[in-house]
Amino acid sequence: MLDIVIQGGMWNTTTSTAKYYSTLPFVNKVIISTWDTDDVESIDNSKIFIIKSKKPDSSDLGNMNLQIVSSFEGIKATTSEMVVKVRSDQTININSMNMLFNFVNKNINDTELVYSDGIKRKGNIFVIGMNNRHPFHPQDHLFWGYRDDIYRLFDIPLKPEKMKIESNDFKQYMRPNIYLGAMYFRQIYEEVDLYLQNFKEYLVDNSIKPDARIFSEKVRDKVFKVIPKIDLVWTKYNWNSYPYNWYPSEGEYYYEDLYGPYED
Repeated sequence: MLDIVIQGGMWNTTTSTAKYYSTLPFVNKVIISTWDTDDVESIDNSKIFIIKSKKPDSSDLGNMNLQIVSSFEGIKATTSEMVVKVRSDQTININSMNMLFNFVNKNINDTELVYSDGIKRKGNIFVIGMNNRHPFHPQDHLFWGYRDDIYRLFDIPLKPEKMKIESNDFKQYMRPNIYLGAMYFRQIYEEVDLYLQNFKEYLVDNSIKPDARIFSEKVRDKVFKVIPKIDLVWTKYNWNSYPYNWYPSEGEYYYEDLYGPYED
């Protein structure tokens, strides 16, 4: 059994998505973690729970602090051994959820990583895609793993003011997912702290020092595991599929790129 955390502001499909996921036989509960300013309709479903949090103060264009808060508040309310964090503006197809459940169960325990505090990581964390162009950059649409590890992933400080994104000039500003990824990599590899402390030298596009990118290439597929391609609807952009035809041009790669076609 697992718990699903749907995080972010309310969209017109968020409630129906929660109900959709609640029909899965392996789902214990679905937690909608949203904001105290959002209206949420009453849901007569014993599997669905709603958490409302105050938005953190942030003028950051990347909205990473919003994701950290809404994700972590939802994760704190989970009780199952396994947790899935997804976004409130997307709906993953039930067939894909069933496939992922089987895929994760087959592959979650093949990890030997140890956190810097000496505790062995409980299992792998799975993501839709990783990036080979930008260091420590998981795609943030989905995180699936043991609760202990997903808890650590989001139990991090909010992004500080000095890292605020004021434009999409990523030669000057660090991409938002790099902050989330690097903060987790740092819990395993302490040397990543140097890259975060000096992010303008290491973690922006075309950074003057390649060390972070080179280090990320060596370890990224140990820290996050990419999943086979899935079907989803992206309400925010009115897309009926994940943009697998476009994201690779930005450096994103998937299970099929590493291992070939997946057979469930």
